[in-house]
Order: sequence, then structure tokens, then C-alpha cells
Amino acid sequence: MHDVSAAIGLANLKHLDSLVAQHKYNARVYDGLLRGYTKPAYDADSPYWIYTIFADRWLITHLKLNGIAASPVHARNDTHDAFRAQSRNCDLPSVVNYDQKQINIPVGWWLKYDDLKFIADVVWSYRPYLGEK
Repeated sequence: MHDVSAAIGLANLKHLDSLVAQHKYNARVYDGLLRGYTKPAYDADSPYWIYTIFADRWLITHLKLNGIAASPVHARNDTHDAFRAQSRNCDLPSVVNYDQKQINIPVGWWLKYDDLKFIADVVWSYRPYLGEK
């Protein structure tokens, strides 16, 4: 990080608590709006910099077609060169399942209730999840 980035970061530390509080609030809103949708169990004190749901990856395309940024965010550690040799003979069914199903939707402080509701409505409108062909 260069000095300018560090200065911007330091100047914004005074806002950190309120920004994290808004992320947590938005996550609680999603918990209600997406009740019944498969999600990982979160730590009670998560800062919710992302909000993860589980679905097939075509949901990402569906969200993007509706103007919503979404992505898997994380790659499996065993896919990186630094860990590949150590994990070669490991059976990682939970990691495989998580990797294939994780989709992260916006939860940031800048989102208002109407934004969260729109995103949740688009998630629910994804037909394969509803069992429709």
C-alpha cells in the first residue's frame, strides 16, 4: 500500500464502527428477506463484508442480468500453488461443496432497504432454485 492509500484509510477509521454496524443491519434484513434460502452459518459477530448464499453458479448470471454484482469471491486454498502439494491426497467434500455453491451478494453500508429488497426479490425469482425448468 502506498502513502496516499494509507492516509485515506486512516482518515476513514473514524467511520468504521458505523459502517460495520450498517453492514450487520443489512445482513439481518437479508436474513429476513431470504429466510428459507440456503446460507452458511455465520459467526454472531461477523462484520458481513459479504453476504453468502448457496445456489448454482447460474444465479450469478441472473443477478448480473438484473444489474446486481455477485461473485464467488473466494477460491479454494488447495487450488493455489502454495498449497497444492500439501492437499493433493486430501478428501475435501465440504470445501468442494462450498466452492461450487457459494455466491456473494452486496451487503454494503450504501444499500438501503429498497436495494436489499430488490436484490432478494431477484434472488427468489431465479427459476432453477424454485424447481422450475
